[in-house]
Amino acid sequence: MWRFSGLGTVVFSVLLTACVMNTPPLYESRARAYLERRGVDEAVIQWLTGGQPLRPADVQILLQYQDTATLFLLASNKSTPADIVEKLAASDDLEVRSGAARNPKLSVDTMARLRTPGKYSTMNDYLARNPSIPLDVLRDMYQSKEAGKESIAMNPSCPPDLVDAILADQPEEVRLWLSFNRGLGPAAWTRLEADPSPSVVRMLQSNPAYVRWKKDQAPREPHRPGG
Repeated sequence: MWRFSGLGTVVFSVLLTACVMNTPPLYESRARAYLERRGVDEAVIQWLTGGQPLRPADVQILLQYQDTATLFLLASNKSTPADIVEKLAASDDLEVRSGAARNPKLSVDTMARLRTPGKYSTMNDYLARNPSIPLDVLRDMYQSKEAGKESIAMNPSCPPDLVDAILADQPEEVRLWLSFNRGLGPAAWTRLEADPSPSVVRMLQSNPAYVRWKKDQAPREPHRPGG
């Protein structure tokens, strides 16, 4: 079992954020280097590598480059039109398909085609992070161990019953991933606040969604007339 404290938790938090944002630094740097060599506008490069919305014309420009890192980022970008996401999901390049597997615009039919039922696969891991995956499929993947529990814990659409299962049965490292899930609600956050692992609690306290909720719960000072 992993143990996290001090600097180790900070490093893990950085890696966790990169995974949650679906923009691994390796793909960002590779895509940037490739596109800079081809004279692509710096603003477009920044939008792509930062996971920001792309203009339709920019999507068409990027689509013409047969570069794995560029197409991975394009396939996973939420602003990429659904028909192009579907096209990239049929790529011969596994890495490009993995980018599409994470995109919420991917159709359920294509998810089913990419999935390997009853057996673990890296592609299943990517699909398990997709917030649009049907919840009954996500539950099946959890029970059959088709995807890592960490990937399921990262999914912002993870249903309450799976959250409960992770909190009850899974080791510290899986609860760490869960604690940074921005799609959870007060019930899960309240339980995570009482987690026996200090690392899980610290990770929870770096979750922006939890921080906003916690701030909203803080008692407000009464308004003092004339103050």
